[in-house]
Amino acid sequence: MYGVYDRIHITKKWSSLAMSNPPKKALESPLLTTDEACDYLKISRTSLYQLAKKGLIAAIHPVSGRTAYLKTDLDTYIATRRFT
Repeated sequence: MYGVYDRIHITKKWSSLAMSNPPKKALESPLLTTDEACDYLKISRTSLYQLAKKGLIAAIHPVSGRTAYLKTDLDTYIATRRFT
């Protein structure tokens, strides 16, 4: 059986191992869903749809019935709007 001090030592050991090996991040997709694009640009769905309709942001349809947006296109839109 372990004593109280042994359990504390083991807990600290495992805690330090967990902190030294953070979980690996999943690969970040270059495509954003409509909701993610709205959050990224901090605009409503309607505004995003209007920007896509005007051709200011390209909408991509990777699968039938799905709409996605390239993050690089959103970054380009932000950069062009910054100084106007």
